[in-house]
Amino acid sequence: MRVLHRVNLDVDGGVEHQFQTFLAHPAVQAAMRHDVVVGSGIHAALSDAVRCHAHTVSSTKRWARLPVPRWPRMLRARRLAALVAVRGPDAILSWGGFARPELTYAARRTGVPLVHREGGSAWRVAHRHAARDYLDCLAGAVCNTRASMRMLQLRWDYRGPARICRGGLRGAIERAQTTVRRIDDSRRVVLGAAGRLVAVKGMVLVLHALAILRGRGHDVCLRVAGDGPLRNNLVATASRLGIRDYVHFEGAVEDMAAFYAGVDIFVHAALREPLGNVCIEAAAMGCVVVATRVDGLAETVSHGKTGLSLVPDGGLADYRALGGDVNGLPEVVYDPDRDSLRAPRCVLPDTLAVAVAGLVAEPATLTRLSAAAADITRQRFAFQGYVRAMIEALNDYAGSPTT
Repeated sequence: MRVLHRVNLDVDGGVEHQFQTFLAHPAVQAAMRHDVVVGSGIHAALSDAVRCHAHTVSSTKRWARLPVPRWPRMLRARRLAALVAVRGPDAILSWGGFARPELTYAARRTGVPLVHREGGSAWRVAHRHAARDYLDCLAGAVCNTRASMRMLQLRWDYRGPARICRGGLRGAIERAQTTVRRIDDSRRVVLGAAGRLVAVKGMVLVLHALAILRGRGHDVCLRVAGDGPLRNNLVATASRLGIRDYVHFEGAVEDMAAFYAGVDIFVHAALREPLGNVCIEAAAMGCVVVATRVDGLAETVSHGKTGLSLVPDGGLADYRALGGDVNGLPEVVYDPDRDSLRAPRCVLPDTLAVAVAGLVAEPATLTRLSAAAADITRQRFAFQGYVRAMIEALNDYAGSPTT
């Protein structure tokens, strides 16, 4: 089977690494021939691996050596349609291009089945007519969690074929050795957080929780992996809270397996998270994960079994008062307990602090959760299972005509 992937790779993030790992997997290489179409180029950290495993790599923003302008908009749609016609794929797989008119146009113009991979794009604002047109054109959808599937169905009234192809662990994490965590009073407890430093990740909440923990006499520190536009604000917040000496902003970390290995408890206070790659990676490495119970995180962290899943108990006014940036937050998120949509909420820092303190006070519970997290996560999120589900879905959808 020949698949044309429409994907943006200009950011070095979770979806991009998922795509790169999928592309390079031996079973995928044996089953498919890949044509990759990007928009604004490929991030340096991804470029070599993508170009090595793709048959062709093209851009919708360049036609031969000429740039394709944004306006009139149909030029880039025609560029994509021309690439589809020339490559002759059995399916177009859109990695997050929800409601993108160029995909709808290319699929209808060529008759090639269009498959949507949902891993977060349905949370974004989209023109209602463009969304309806796009969804009506789909041969099917593959969703990285049930939350992603329900977001398509509840928010956008998608009623077409959909499958859950649960995201998998990157090879470096799957190959890394797990260490079951054991803590005692003889050493400092290390908290970890990771992700792009943007509003939706709720990193400021973790800083406030650390300040509360230290104020209550707990010897804890925090390591932060990742970079982003809010880094300077977060550094300033740590200084203002008097915890700067206990927070280590490590920027973009190349060896994430080593990062997780140096963390006891991983805290992810996101306000929106379709899956939470960092949570499954941390759990697979034996970290006990404390995360918000929202969207797909409820499927990633099993409360009391592999970690702690905390119901968000604060509103956006609380988040703003704590220094949280509300710009870029989605209009709605998925509530897994009510199977419905609601406005974003946050976990209050005191709730996070109490959860972490409880784990520190009960070392045996932390060790039990650590062992279960590694064992269950490595089974449930094995990349081989994700690959198998994706290949089966694409084979099925490739035979569906575009409408």
